[in-house]
Amino acid sequence: MIRATHGSEYYQALLAQPEDDIVKPKRASSTQKSITDMRKHWRRFCQEILQKRSGPSTDSTDCLRKACLRDIQVFLQWLLHQSRQRKVKTLLNCVKTWSTMYRDDIGVCSDKDLIAKINIYCRTTLTQEFALDPTVTPKESTNERDLYHLLAYLWAQDKHIYPVERQRLQTALLTQLIALTTVRPGSLVESSCYRNSNEALRYQDVVLRLVRDPLDQSQSILLMEVTVRLWKGARERMKPVTFVFYEHDCLLFCPVLNMLGLAFADNAFECDVIQGIQDIYEHKIPDFKESTQLKWKDDWLPRPIFRRACSTTSETTTSLIKPLRYESLASQIGALGKGAGFRAPLTAYAFRRGAAQVVNSIATPAERNQIMGHTNSYIFEKYYQNRVVSTDISAAFLKKPPRSSLLASVGHIGIDRDPRAPCGLEPEEKSAALADQRYVAIEARIKELRSECYRACSGPLSNSAVVQSQKKELTKVQNQRQRLRQALLKSASRNKRKKFFDNIDQDDIRQAKSGIKVTYNPPLSVYSLPCRANLATILTHVDPHEPKANQLERRFEALQNLIDLCHSCEPHHMNPASTASHNATGHLSDVSLEAPKDATDKDKEGLQNAIESMELVPLALPSTICIFCVGNEKLANSARTASFSRIDSLRRHVETLHLAKHIDGETILCPHPSCDAQFQIIGEFKNHAATIHNVWLSQ
Repeated sequence: MIRATHGSEYYQALLAQPEDDIVKPKRASSTQKSITDMRKHWRRFCQEILQKRSGPSTDSTDCLRKACLRDIQVFLQWLLHQSRQRKVKTLLNCVKTWSTMYRDDIGVCSDKDLIAKINIYCRTTLTQEFALDPTVTPKESTNERDLYHLLAYLWAQDKHIYPVERQRLQTALLTQLIALTTVRPGSLVESSCYRNSNEALRYQDVVLRLVRDPLDQSQSILLMEVTVRLWKGARERMKPVTFVFYEHDCLLFCPVLNMLGLAFADNAFECDVIQGIQDIYEHKIPDFKESTQLKWKDDWLPRPIFRRACSTTSETTTSLIKPLRYESLASQIGALGKGAGFRAPLTAYAFRRGAAQVVNSIATPAERNQIMGHTNSYIFEKYYQNRVVSTDISAAFLKKPPRSSLLASVGHIGIDRDPRAPCGLEPEEKSAALADQRYVAIEARIKELRSECYRACSGPLSNSAVVQSQKKELTKVQNQRQRLRQALLKSASRNKRKKFFDNIDQDDIRQAKSGIKVTYNPPLSVYSLPCRANLATILTHVDPHEPKANQLERRFEALQNLIDLCHSCEPHHMNPASTASHNATGHLSDVSLEAPKDATDKDKEGLQNAIESMELVPLALPSTICIFCVGNEKLANSARTASFSRIDSLRRHVETLHLAKHIDGETILCPHPSCDAQFQIIGEFKNHAATIHNVWLSQ
């Protein structure tokens, strides 16, 4: 391409034009919110304090440009009086946010000497004056035992209901990739800094290939190459890094198995003869080649591997183009860590920090920076160095063999893990937490506002501005109640777990001293999906002496169950007393369903068998069965045939989980598997469900 040439007049005209706007770096939504809040605080401080000195004609930007050391010191004192900050670290973050705001609004960086003086002022004068806490919360890291406990809990004991069970497999694979590569979560899923960008790990970044076994040329090994190209803050500048994985004997740690499960569930392989993992292993690499690549379909190459769930009126599915967000992954890992018994909050970065310690022990600083995506070694030394010294100094001094691995185990989050730790609150504990005077006062205020709204709406001025104002006030107070309720329950749950971990070790010592053996019996896990029950047994199975043929058979079985799991959903809000469930062995228990009132005994028996077998579902259903769940083939048969205890419970389930997702103007298809009626209005569909299917969704 030949570029056009321009004369001097062209460039002189460019000089006369205003300067081009500098593109600001992309930031996470939380960071942008902090800058916006800081800008509001500064504007308010200028209006109340600085403008009285400089005059009302001076705006906040001029005050920011002319701010001196004393102005910022007074602003920080004012900010501490206005907020409830109690830690030095939080105050220093406020200074950093103020400096970022200054750079965005003024266009130049703030003076480094000025910021250094402000930081010293925060650590000395303000810390003493406001009794700030100088301690820093340690950044936890993990090891291989922590990863094992988390994955074992995810597959065998986790009771969380995902929108679709594919999310469970995605969480397992994401945790493995972070722990085995040190990559940031934002490199695999949609980062909060790049919201709605649809940038995440895609199929084109992953290569599956069969290669010859170096130890046995007649055998093949399946390898997975993962190329990470989305680095933090330098997605266009840093070179991509490729990580290579091979199959592990322990299926719980095998990312290749989980990737195959997602690929087969998406039907992403280009070769149409590959219908199962047997087809891959039966392939023989030609003698003149070293490997055979398993290519993806062209339409799957740009699609993300880890995708979020999307809901329609009839079912919840996995989006084809929208990647999973970092917030969802962080929430899932945090809940899993709490359920698995970790004392400290578990984050995705804990696995990254744990892997960083391993990389630091086996790689050079240059290799470590390449693997972790760092531009220099200072980042690792400041943010990733373990707070526990793993070097056995005492052994070196005493001329003894070192036990560094023993010391390293102390610096990981699992050192305090206890699977007996409580995960939630009992009903009486919730009632005690909500007995707070602030919550009781808000409840009384809501009752008062409801009475006022009822009296106003029933009067002659029901459409007046007064009524609208009262309704707005009621909504505001209800939102305050919801926020306070969440804060009170969260605080009570946190205090309960803290009390447990503070006392459990001493209780165990007293119990052991009394001659009572300290034991732990895991709760009996009940699964509604047979594939989930099978995976709980297969993936947690450990036998170092198992024959290779049995290992391969178990791998085939695990993959098939993973594929079935991706196309399944756990039931929501079902009545335990009347819901068929699977035990750990996957057997279906008895289920009791209600038949139409005018049905004969023979009709009742036929209806029962038809619904359980799902071969032919009659049009007239029991009145307490969800018509949407009956037609959802992703649910287990036990969930599709679940009966609610009351009709109003069924209506609430349908309104909140199914009809709430309906978009006005969208065609409603009757979800009954034996009916193909279509409707444009929800009311017409409800009448159809009542008259044809015996499901009364309207009061």
